[in-house]
This record gives sequence, C-alpha cells and structure tokens, in this order.
Amino acid sequence: MGKSSYRGRGGGRKSDSGGSRSEPEHKIVKFSYGTTSDAANFVATVESLGTWLALQPWKGAVVASHAVADMTEPVFAYPDRPLKKRTVKSTDTDGNEKIVEVDIDDYEFKHMYDVFRKAWDNVEEKKSQWLENKTRVFAAITTRCPNQLLEIVKGLSSYQATYINRDVIEFLTMIRGVTQN
Repeated sequence: MGKSSYRGRGGGRKSDSGGSRSEPEHKIVKFSYGTTSDAANFVATVESLGTWLALQPWKGAVVASHAVADMTEPVFAYPDRPLKKRTVKSTDTDGNEKIVEVDIDDYEFKHMYDVFRKAWDNVEEKKSQWLENKTRVFAAITTRCPNQLLEIVKGLSSYQATYINRDVIEFLTMIRGVTQN
C-alpha cells in the first residue's frame, strides 16, 4: 500500500497572500500628531480601526465597527408592539366602504407577539453588547494614539467625562480636533 495523499482537514495550504485563509491580514494604522498629514492619517486610522473591529470575534463587533466608521452613536430602534385589533376596509349592505376595527385571532396575535418579542430581545441584546464593547473600543483607540497625542487629549476639559462614560464617539471627535488643528 502506498501513502495516502489526503492531508487531513485544512490541507495545510496557504492562501495566495502567504497567510492562512482563516486568519485575515490586517495592518494596524495609528493616529499621528505633529505632521502635515495628520488629517488624512486620522481618516485612514478610523477606517482601519473599523475594519479591525469588524474582524473581532466579540458579539456586537459589527455594531462597534459601524459606530467607529461612521463616528456616530448606534441607534437601537425598538419594534412596535402588536395590537389585538386591525383596521380593515369593509363594505356594508348598501355598498358603502368604511373602515372598521376587527379583532385578531388569538393564534395570529400570539404569533405576532412572538415575532415582536424576538425583535425586542434582539435590540436589547445589541444595545447591551454595544455597552460592553465600548470599553474594548476605547482601549483600541487608545492603543492607536502616540503618547504625545494621548497626553494632549487627556488634558482637554471634556476628557474626564468621556473616559468615565467610555464615550467612543466623543473620544474620536476629540482626537480629530487635536490632530486637525
């Protein structure tokens, strides 16, 4: 019997870029301070950070990625609660159309409520994940700041509140203000 050419799971092959296919390559870009290209570098760093966040295995990393890339606090929209009555057009015996409210079957209402509850729980989970991930994102931003820039930002009057609340968007806004002035 000859040797099997089967290499097992994954086959040990490398991708065209030389790395493993399961480990995407990502270059970490850092903010700069005191150079003429600080504004352009800020944009590149925010984009890089958004991409890096999207690649993280944390729950809610995609929400954090979008928040950083757009520099806006995520908005969590709750679904509307289902009603036991529905308005429908009806025709009476004289042929006149009118709008009336009719009761929804218990089975149909239960289904609508289950869908509503799942959507509500989904929003609550995403909101909770964002609150948890704010500390991670704040730390990721901090590690991308040179010490000189970080010291200037820490000296700003609004930094203390930003740090306590882990206000990621305000922190990025403060960094942008310092690097672009």
